[in-house]
Amino acid sequence: MQLKLCEICYTNISVLFIFLMKNIRIYISDIHMNDERSLLYPDSLNHYGWLNQAGIKSFSLFLQFIADSDDIDELVLLGDILDSWICPIHLQPQTFDDILSAPSNGEIIRQFNRIISHKKKLIYVPGNHDMLVTNAILQKYIPGIIFTEGQNFKYRFHDGNIYAEHGNTFAMFNAPDQENGINDPLPVGYYISRILACRKRNTTESTQALQQRIEQIVKNDSPELIIKNIIDSILQYYEVSEMQPIVLPNDKTITAYEIKKRYSNLYNQWIKRYGKEVALQAAMADLDYLEDSAIHFMQNELPGIFILGHSHIGMLKKISFPRNNLVYANTGTWCEYPLKPYSFIETERDKEGNRQWVRLMNWVDNREARLVKEEILDFV
Repeated sequence: MQLKLCEICYTNISVLFIFLMKNIRIYISDIHMNDERSLLYPDSLNHYGWLNQAGIKSFSLFLQFIADSDDIDELVLLGDILDSWICPIHLQPQTFDDILSAPSNGEIIRQFNRIISHKKKLIYVPGNHDMLVTNAILQKYIPGIIFTEGQNFKYRFHDGNIYAEHGNTFAMFNAPDQENGINDPLPVGYYISRILACRKRNTTESTQALQQRIEQIVKNDSPELIIKNIIDSILQYYEVSEMQPIVLPNDKTITAYEIKKRYSNLYNQWIKRYGKEVALQAAMADLDYLEDSAIHFMQNELPGIFILGHSHIGMLKKISFPRNNLVYANTGTWCEYPLKPYSFIETERDKEGNRQWVRLMNWVDNREARLVKEEILDFV
């Protein structure tokens, strides 16, 4: 029986459809919850956070829908749910306590707890913006949440033929970097994010010219100059001096000039470790080419279903390989509306275990989950 979900509103499902739907798991990422300052900072940096008040409301209603749905068993939070990176360079960065206790995030936290109270699994897989979050801090505000342990700040959810992770480990500028960091794994992307927060957040603003410039640098410049030239381009675009101090979480400061020196050998390190082709793909991963880098890294252990976040681009497609088919999915984001829709991925397996559905979904009008695309895997 073929179900056409695009005409079905989850808040108005028929009894027959409820009976047929089984073992549904939802994957969502890139919410970028921040502290109270990020919503309304009293100067020209008004609203530097990525998740705005409309997004908070929409996400809270979506979580309420999950908690109240009889069909959904699990919610996997696939990274960058909390954001400890986006903070202007002259401010003391927010802590996870600041984010989780912020009054503006209160309804989100309440709905997370409702999901658990309704006997559903709530699973947390950190990304890069929440790389340093711990199980202890999460349990303080969301008791019973399942924290995915990882090694060297690399986290993955694995269940049968499904692999799901945030995706930043495949991206050179946002992968954990204990080689160049000082007593932490923060990559160069952390400092770039801090610089990006120095400009008032505007969801209609295009950074296409900057992205094209960075792509040219990655493709054409010599490896030892790539990091320097990228940071210089970002500083110029956001009108920030390379000598302006960046306030760190430990109250110490560092400048962009020092960052350029510290990470200057990053590209060559990746070439030495993985080869030129992989290094180029990893450097391009944050420029809307995450899929290419991820699949290259995973080519020897490709699962049936591979789900990422990080890129903020909702995606679903089936890719054929000589030995198997891969369904590649990306959850998209909840912090760039209306340029990008609120989106998520859901998976469902039939009772006999012979067929699995993967769906890219949009959350529409704060009340409806709408099908965008569906792929099916059959098992012999």
